[in-house]
Amino acid sequence: MKAMFDPAVRVPCAVCSAALFIFLVGASALAESPSLSMSDPTAVYCENLGYTYEIVDGDDGQRGVCLGGEEGARDGH
Repeated sequence: MKAMFDPAVRVPCAVCSAALFIFLVGASALAESPSLSMSDPTAVYCENLGYTYEIVDGDDGQRGVCLGGEEGARDGH
């Protein structure tokens, strides 16, 4: 087994460390990219109809509502 300070061991370790760093930086950039997130299909449908989709707070938590049309506000789901 080679010693930890042997140059033949340190070079592959440095390459692996650099590759891991590049992977982690790239993964965090992808996670923050809005173009890769999936839109709520209900919100997309509501907005395609020309209405407004909003998230509102209620007694039982948050919910989406589609605002507009003859019916007024409708539950998003």
